[in-house]
Amino acid sequence: IESLLGYHPSEVVGRHLSEFVHEDDLPRARESSGQVYSNEYAADEYRVVTKSGEVRWIRTSSQPDSMSERQMGMQGVLTDITEQRLASELIRQQNEFLNRVLESLTHPFYVLDVRDYKVKIANSAALRQSQAGQVTCYALTHGRSDPCDAVEHPCPLEEIKKTKQPVTVEHIHFDRDGNARNVEVHGYPLFDQKGDVVQVIEYALDITERRQAEEALERSDERYALAQRAADIGSWDWDIRTGDLHWSDQIEPMFGLAPGEFSGTYDSFLQLVHPEDRQHVADAVDASIQRGADYALEHRIVWPDGTVRWVSQIGDTVWDRHGKAIRMLGVVQDVTERKQAE
Repeated sequence: IESLLGYHPSEVVGRHLSEFVHEDDLPRARESSGQVYSNEYAADEYRVVTKSGEVRWIRTSSQPDSMSERQMGMQGVLTDITEQRLASELIRQQNEFLNRVLESLTHPFYVLDVRDYKVKIANSAALRQSQAGQVTCYALTHGRSDPCDAVEHPCPLEEIKKTKQPVTVEHIHFDRDGNARNVEVHGYPLFDQKGDVVQVIEYALDITERRQAEEALERSDERYALAQRAADIGSWDWDIRTGDLHWSDQIEPMFGLAPGEFSGTYDSFLQLVHPEDRQHVADAVDASIQRGADYALEHRIVWPDGTVRWVSQIGDTVWDRHGKAIRMLGVVQDVTERKQAE
């Protein structure tokens, strides 16, 4: 008792139990004692206050101490469980923190057992907590009865087991209403002490809107390219910082070049401009970059075989947040026939 409470046994004998039990736990201690007085075995945990005022946790194990049928009192043992309680409380706090973190995520997050594909831990965005440990990942996300193995749905868990490396794949998952959604699945391995993959962390980002936007943009680009071909118009994009100049497929034949023949720089473009018009083009570019003036002009170009043609250009300047010109975008059209008519 001295190592537990700091009191010599002689200081404890004859004193009431309530003098040592934490006041908040007295009701529980009295209830436990009542069980023993009713001739029952009792075990409980509560706090006690040591001689120095320190609060410690003990576990009690008590039984009746009787002579014949007369109840004389109780006897038992006390065990110091302070460190166990502190460790348990720390684990409880860590679990609570982990749950708060998981629940703060708006996208599905779960941990899988590599042996049976079952979801061991998950947030509510992934599944109901009652399903943890019962449902498999493929049943949860695909409504399947067997693991994913198709080329369009490679199983991230199997990939991680093979490579022991994180993976990212795209799948079609079904939400709780049965709607198909495009998702990006990120998987990360968890290893045991031997270095074997035992669990896999996965989270799924819904990219349905992004995919729809990309498809719409692709269709728009196709329509734009078709319109350019129909109108015999080409587009260009000049990175002022690097000097790289990119243009659409319609421009090279417009400038008398074979596909892939253009070197892709502003200087090489100027070499295609008629010598008498180069300064005119350069001045228009500088005015657009320095003063934000409209870039719209007509000028001559010279094909490699010496043929002179007229083109019309319209462009616009792109600025960064500091007001510095970083790009120019524009379109070009062959207007030779109109200029000859004029």
